[in-house]
Amino acid sequence: MKKLPIVFAVLILCSCRNLMNKHQNYVDNQKKGMFTADLSSPQIVAGETEAQFDSAFPFVPLKNSEVAIIYFPVEDAVCLKYRIDTYTFYQFWSRESREAFLEGLENYNKDFDAQKLGRFSGRTRNAYGVVNGYLIWQSTSLTKRAYGHIEMEIGYYFKERSPFFTITQGNALLENYLATEENREINSGERPVYFTKSQAAKIAECFDQQYLLSIVPESMKNTIPVQRVTTPVEFDSY
Repeated sequence: MKKLPIVFAVLILCSCRNLMNKHQNYVDNQKKGMFTADLSSPQIVAGETEAQFDSAFPFVPLKNSEVAIIYFPVEDAVCLKYRIDTYTFYQFWSRESREAFLEGLENYNKDFDAQKLGRFSGRTRNAYGVVNGYLIWQSTSLTKRAYGHIEMEIGYYFKERSPFFTITQGNALLENYLATEENREINSGERPVYFTKSQAAKIAECFDQQYLLSIVPESMKNTIPVQRVTTPVEFDSY
């Protein structure tokens, strides 16, 4: 029985060392100008909301999907996780990109209230800027995850006569280190994500840095250098 405390101490030490190694990898990538995230890193559920997505079939109305909002303290990244068209997507936002989202949403709300939103979708998809992000996507739990860097355009679209605040998730090319020549051209495809004002407000709430720091357990702060059922689509009156 005396060996048990020693075993637990070794496990805790290995766990702490593993977390520190993850953070060091994050720091090294940051120095290279690369924002990445690791799904095996510690993660905290920050909230949830819904979003709308285009159907894979033409002339089909928008459909809802749940969006989980998850904070990764080691990378100081927030992940928007959603499943659509048999794929699960993990869309990662750095602190810098989250700040751009918050500013873009504020400007969108001002334009919305002032009735200044135009209906030319080709000109509105990046009306509030473009940020860099990181994407992981997977078809099923039995298939390998793919990952790559992306650009995300912050803007809006009119759909069915109503405006939606939008994140147009750019096309990510497979960057897996073990990618073969055959699958090197695999890509995620471009995908707009549509939010009503209330849905976008929930994202903004979870993007707030003070809120994110408040949900990190004290035990984790001491270890890590912290930096359903489908519902009908709602529309905002405009």
